[in-house]
Amino acid sequence: MSRERRTIRPYQGVEKFQLILDDLYVEFGDRQVLAGQLATTSSVDFVSQPVRLVLAEDENGRDQVATELNAACQEAHLASRDLDLLVVMRTSRLKLSEIVWRVSLNEINNCSPRIDLSAGDRPRSLQTPMGGCVIHTFIALRDARKRVALAPWRKGTWIAHAEHKIKTNVNEVGFTPLELTDEIRAQENLPPGTLRFAIVEEPLAESSGPESIRLYIDEEVLSELAANPTTDAAKAFQRELFMTAMSAAVTESSLQLSSGQQVTVGEIEGSVAHRLIELVTGDASPKQRDDLHQYFFKMLQNDPARFVAHIENRVPDYRKQIVATLRGSTK
Repeated sequence: MSRERRTIRPYQGVEKFQLILDDLYVEFGDRQVLAGQLATTSSVDFVSQPVRLVLAEDENGRDQVATELNAACQEAHLASRDLDLLVVMRTSRLKLSEIVWRVSLNEINNCSPRIDLSAGDRPRSLQTPMGGCVIHTFIALRDARKRVALAPWRKGTWIAHAEHKIKTNVNEVGFTPLELTDEIRAQENLPPGTLRFAIVEEPLAESSGPESIRLYIDEEVLSELAANPTTDAAKAFQRELFMTAMSAAVTESSLQLSSGQQVTVGEIEGSVAHRLIELVTGDASPKQRDDLHQYFFKMLQNDPARFVAHIENRVPDYRKQIVATLRGSTK
């Protein structure tokens, strides 16, 4: 059960709605994120893993949720057709808020027990890993009603709310995946068979977030990846895309550091290059961090291929996914 603090709604008979929302959870990849909880993940998984709202484990459980919602409506003297269950994703960095799914409570038993919130065009909140996002579930009034004391009446008034937080690791380097179309290929003077291409903006300047690295991916490939994100091949390719973006960032950082401009590791703090150094430094003790920062700073400047190898070492389950793909496993 959730332990998050609640705003008490000033309406009679709505307590059961909150209890029902508390039992729903978000599924991020193969991880459960309960109401009020925070899940931390890598940038590559943030922009690629499926995200689902789980009403129940199966159709029988979903029907039980529908029954409980109808009972809660009766207790609150509300009609199920007058209330919506909706999901809103918010990201503070982009100041973005978007409704990604909604359904009337009287149609719950027609829904899948697991609602895929990332299907089709992935919500923008799930495309910008820097800062993560908050997934809000609400039960809210669909339309305005006659005003009655101690009862909701304004359109959009919510009577129950839960939130699930997903964020990326603080020191990760984010990137923005974009469709690589024929127009982009022509614009960037790329050959027609190009499947991926990364552009890195000012890697030594203070980073503006994932917009600093734009990773263009062939539109057909990106569509297939979105449609089948949980196969071993997709998981392996997601990590390959991450390495493509990181390799481009390392190359551009190394070129600028070697161009004759004299800078120190402290002077590039907050930049893409500094985040790369933080990424390979990992969870070193405070006593070791300064020495490791200097060590990797010099490696980034003088030996970018070796630096990329250290990044590869930090990608979770990379070997596992590559091996599984080569073996043809889909488990």
